[in-house]
Parts: sequence; C-alpha cells; structure tokens
Amino acid sequence: MNDAMSGGIGLVIMIFLFVLAILCFLLPFAIFGTKDKLGELISESKKTNQAYHQTMKALQLQSRNQIIQVKKS
Repeated sequence: MNDAMSGGIGLVIMIFLFVLAILCFLLPFAIFGTKDKLGELISESKKTNQAYHQTMKALQLQSRNQIIQVKKS
C-alpha cells in the first residue's frame, strides 16, 4: 500500500482530494451568492411575460379591428 501512494498516482490522488476539499468549502458560498441574482432574474422574467401578454392582446385587438374594417368595406 505504501508503494502505491508514493508514486505519481499518489500525487494525482492527493491533488484531486485537495481540489475536491476546496470545492466543497467554496460551493455553499457560491450557492448563497447566486440566490439574490436568481430572484432578480425571476422578477425580470415575470415583467417580460407581462409585457409579452400585453403586446399579444394589443396585436389581437388590432387584427380584429382590421378584420372588421375589411368586412365593412
């Protein structure tokens, strides 16, 4: 067992475990840091959806008015 961990494979395993430990330490900070930004994105998405629906209603009314004008002609 000592021979397996003393070579290049042991070094690779140690580097991998070190990087993994750093990631496990930093991940919670990354998640909580993005929470506010996700909230902002959700609110902007809701505003965009409202604007989209208002535009669609306006276009539907406009097309209905054009159809009525064509029928009257």
